[in-house]
Amino acid sequence: MVWLVCTPQVFSQNGDHRPKIGLVLSGGGAKGLAHIGAIKVLEEAGIKPDYITGTSMGSIVGALYAIGYSPGQIEAIARSINWNELLND
Repeated sequence: MVWLVCTPQVFSQNGDHRPKIGLVLSGGGAKGLAHIGAIKVLEEAGIKPDYITGTSMGSIVGALYAIGYSPGQIEAIARSINWNELLND
């Protein structure tokens, strides 16, 4: 009975309300930089995630995007890094 009483409040949708969107970015080293392109496509479609999480390279790309860097700025940062120097012992 409680579920039936709460259902209208839980499932009602206001025209101004949109569902929350979460963006989950995986790792994969340099392959994780492909997330930059995915974020560009989301922006072009007008999709702005409410939550962003990731692992490994996905967490780096996600963190930069979450603090306000644009996909173009993140790409410029990725291109400016000397990856061989960074990853050598």
